Amino acid sequence: MDPIRLRDWAYEHRMDAVIWTDLPPNFTERVGRPFSVAVAEQYLRQLTPEQMAGARNYILNAPAEVSTPLRRHLAAVGWL
Repeated sequence: MDPIRLRDWAYEHRMDAVIWTDLPPNFTERVGRPFSVAVAEQYLRQLTPEQMAGARNYILNAPAEVSTPLRRHLAAVGWL
């Protein structure tokens, strides 16, 4: 991510600090299919109840500013 974009994003969201790890995606390696909202939802729905609870908790506890297409979709379909 461009440091200036990150700084501007932090300013817009009234954040004093931001930690950006810039990790590469691993969805395709883990799931065996390229990422899409539909494939991610399908993956989440096949998790064990314990795994699903952990995934839901992780998504719900992300800052509200983290508004991804997947997060918005999951909220719209009632998964969250």
